[in-house]
Amino acid sequence: MSLCPHCEKKLRIIDWRQNCPHCGVNLMFFGFEERFFEDAKRAELSVAAARVRWKKVKTGWAGSLWAKLRLIVMAAPLLTLLLPSATLLVKLPFYEKPWDASALGLYGMFSDGTLQFLRDVRKIPVFGPVYTDFGLVILAVAALAVISLAIFLCSVFSFPSPKKMAVAVTVLCGLGVAGAVADLILANRMNKAAAGLGSDFLAGSFGPGTVAALAAFLAVAFINVMLARNGVVYHFAEGDVERAAIFTRLKAGEVSLGDLPYPVVETAETRALEEKIQAEIRIADGESLAEAELTKTELNEISNADGIIGGENDG
Repeated sequence: MSLCPHCEKKLRIIDWRQNCPHCGVNLMFFGFEERFFEDAKRAELSVAAARVRWKKVKTGWAGSLWAKLRLIVMAAPLLTLLLPSATLLVKLPFYEKPWDASALGLYGMFSDGTLQFLRDVRKIPVFGPVYTDFGLVILAVAALAVISLAIFLCSVFSFPSPKKMAVAVTVLCGLGVAGAVADLILANRMNKAAAGLGSDFLAGSFGPGTVAALAAFLAVAFINVMLARNGVVYHFAEGDVERAAIFTRLKAGEVSLGDLPYPVVETAETRALEEKIQAEIRIADGESLAEAELTKTELNEISNADGIIGGENDG
């Protein structure tokens, strides 16, 4: 059993008509105007909040020259890991293979058991130091991979706070530069140890990976320093920030739709639309353009306001 929203009397199952049998109110359209304006207010606030969120994401990613450059170079440290920082040529009976200290080489060592071999042979008195140094080079490459991935993720998810994320990326780049220098030192020590053996079984060489990674870290650090210094400028449509704040309070239960006026936030766009509606109402009521105090030119200018409703100011 349900109640009539107007007189609050019970409605029977057989009361299937559109009007209440007790007070005669139209049940279908009762409170229609209130519900209509509540939906209109909710739509105004939710759409504005969505525009503000998207504008923050868009501006955080590409809101300035330095932000766009950051997007271009954010994956550069990861790409440099595809190049070997050092190579150890191993020649054994029935086995000859170059071991590359790179991301792809590290994956191959995991899959073919080379890492286990390195753990076993590093205790050999003659060749052990060379294998140990090569293992340290591999660890340095793995550390650079972690740092590069962290830089990439911080750059992708930098839109909530571009300046703070730029500072974080700069710190990570500093760690990357330190790791690249350590990688160079370890690779040089491995090459010297391999050359000092004078053996045909082992031969070490440098690769371009570490130098490329060092340059990439420095470039990314410079761009993020400039981004942290200059920041980004947000350009929101008029009234959207206020609407988004009210929508947040509405979701928190601090205000209700019934307490809000319509439009919730009055702007030049809403005023132009209201003027257009009022002009059309007066003309529909039989008034002439002169009586409505509107010329054709003025009416066209008001009609053009439709084109800016919901638009954004991109500065």
